[in-house]
Amino acid sequence: MNIGLQLFRAQNRLLSMINPSEAIERANALFFTPKRHDPKSWEEQAESAGQRVRLKNGVSAIVWGQGTPILLMHGWEGRATQMAGFIEPLTRQGFQLIALDAPAHGRSLGNQSHPMRFVESMRLAEETYGPFYAVIGHSMGGGCSIYCALEGMQVEKVISIAGPANFKRVSRRFANFIGMSQSVIKRFVEGVEKTVGIPFAQIDLVARAAELKQPLLLVHDSDDKEIPISDAQQLAHAVENSTLVCMQGLGHRKIMRDSVMIDTVVNFIVHDTDRFLIEAI
Repeated sequence: MNIGLQLFRAQNRLLSMINPSEAIERANALFFTPKRHDPKSWEEQAESAGQRVRLKNGVSAIVWGQGTPILLMHGWEGRATQMAGFIEPLTRQGFQLIALDAPAHGRSLGNQSHPMRFVESMRLAEETYGPFYAVIGHSMGGGCSIYCALEGMQVEKVISIAGPANFKRVSRRFANFIGMSQSVIKRFVEGVEKTVGIPFAQIDLVARAAELKQPLLLVHDSDDKEIPISDAQQLAHAVENSTLVCMQGLGHRKIMRDSVMIDTVVNFIVHDTDRFLIEAI
């Protein structure tokens, strides 16, 4: 842990003790306000091959190809172009890709976001471009993809890459990471639940696993420091029709550029589940 982060955590720990309410306000501002990052050159090149559109809620999206539609949802502080690795192999197979910039991300409007805003945009994309054959999500987008399927999105296959299994744990891990005291963490998590506007129990993906009817592919790196691989393992154990593919040495973000990961996802989408399982062994 670098010295800057150590000092930041120490400040938050002290603030938790002397002014808990201000500490919670600080945590909320950090948690709900994603940073926007400039796209890399390869992302700009990928975008130029597609068509940028805007949905009714101000969400920006990119559409590539023609054919059976697939929805792509990036992770927290991500953007649509980070899903570019899927463009060539899936459009070549006759799919149309619709990649969203979540609210307050990329070129979409807004300053703050949370899981249900991701979900709202995914539902709007379904109204506009669906039904989708598959939905592919990374990190927060992976968890939201599973949730959308649980809540009735018409989709044949679900793919979660480095995604969470439990959104309550995500908020707790965040507050713990920035150094908040346990008493402040408890109040912060309760506040997050109110802001998101839905009980955490309803978005506990492991608890609701038996409801998932679609085949689920989980791809996760054993070295992921942001969403531990235990989340994927719990989901794989709980979801009957699921496959977990473990990667190594890629972490949380580099996994999105990995050719093995991309091939794994494409094979899962293109082939029937039994054939995919045989090839994955």
